[in-house]
Amino acid sequence: MLPEVEIFGITLETYLIWATIATFAGLVCAWFRAEKYKLSFVDMIFFGIIGAAGLIVGARFVFFLTEIPNIIQNGMDYALDVIKTGGIVFYGGVLGLVGGMYLFAKTKNYNVRNVMNWLAPCIPLFHGISRIGCFYAGCCYGKEASWGIILPYVQDPIKGTPRIPTQLFEVGFNLLLFIALLIYEKQCTKKNKELDLIPIYFGSYAVFRFINEFFRGDAIRGVWFGISTSQWIAMIIMAVLVYYYFKKDKKKKAVLALDKKPKDLPPVKIIDLSEENQVLQNVDNKEQEEKVDNKENDNK
Repeated sequence: MLPEVEIFGITLETYLIWATIATFAGLVCAWFRAEKYKLSFVDMIFFGIIGAAGLIVGARFVFFLTEIPNIIQNGMDYALDVIKTGGIVFYGGVLGLVGGMYLFAKTKNYNVRNVMNWLAPCIPLFHGISRIGCFYAGCCYGKEASWGIILPYVQDPIKGTPRIPTQLFEVGFNLLLFIALLIYEKQCTKKNKELDLIPIYFGSYAVFRFINEFFRGDAIRGVWFGISTSQWIAMIIMAVLVYYYFKKDKKKKAVLALDKKPKDLPPVKIIDLSEENQVLQNVDNKEQEEKVDNKENDNK
């Protein structure tokens, strides 16, 4: 559509412009949410640095994995070229981002759940806006379709072919997910319910991404046994979440079982022994008096 724009005589890539806007939006979102989760500006800087490092490493690493078939075919020179100039994969980036922040929060004794809840809505906001850049740049496009959008894709081998706008699907879904997470967070806070936003984000996006991949038409994302790299990752994430929620539910039931009072036992009857104790005391006093009287009679 418009891979590049010229501003004051300087040529800029449209994707980088939208990525910058997305980053700014994500940081603003994190800033306004920091007070709610008791995170200072210094905390945000540390988490930002760790998260950025994890994002870059994860995105590049997963892209390297997608190129393994080509590396096997073309040798080590191609592998080195992939390492130097290779692309990025969003799923690898977001896993690196969340993983890096999780480990940092764990080692520095932060409240890990608070940190993850603070981060969660910022991810789909950033992702949704950055996908607009993909739409302009001509990457991540969909399959051919008569109802698709004709764009002068730079990376499309067949120019002017109507393509399914999978990038715009991601824009819409991520922005809706961003709003949904904020609404759910507000409801849980009002009802004082336990909040766990990161699993909801990953589960929702995994289902969407698995479906959306069937409409993708770019081969660069990597395909293994008829399933794309992102679909494999989505399936792994869904399996991990099923185990996570199963384990969480099992733990919750165990706690409830310990707290549950037995219903079959009869009510405890409380007996007031004060009167009986007084009678016994009077009997003892009387016996003592009789002993004293008998002793005096013997002395006489």
